[in-house]
Amino acid sequence: AISHVPHLLSTALVHVVSDNDDEEKHMQLLAAGCFRDMSRVAASSPEMWEQICLTNSSAISNILEQYIEMLETIKDNIDKKTPGYVASLFEMSREYRNSLESRHPEH
Repeated sequence: AISHVPHLLSTALVHVVSDNDDEEKHMQLLAAGCFRDMSRVAASSPEMWEQICLTNSSAISNILEQYIEMLETIKDNIDKKTPGYVASLFEMSREYRNSLESRHPEH
């Protein structure tokens, strides 16, 4: 599921942005590198990813549930303006992401 869920997250992000865009496509004009990086896999084969998701539905559903809980926690802390929460979240994520580089230097 760890390799599959990012495709769903990317697809969900594109849907949210698309649903909030206007007729002039201002969201597309504002989309910068991070959005392009995150949305790249949303352009993958729909048929292939449907099969992958249906085949691995239990594992994917479990990770999605955890992701939803994390997003709710992030939202709650942002709404409450919890001091240091966002910075610590980014710091932990940065440390873990950087550790991936040492395990997989080719990526």
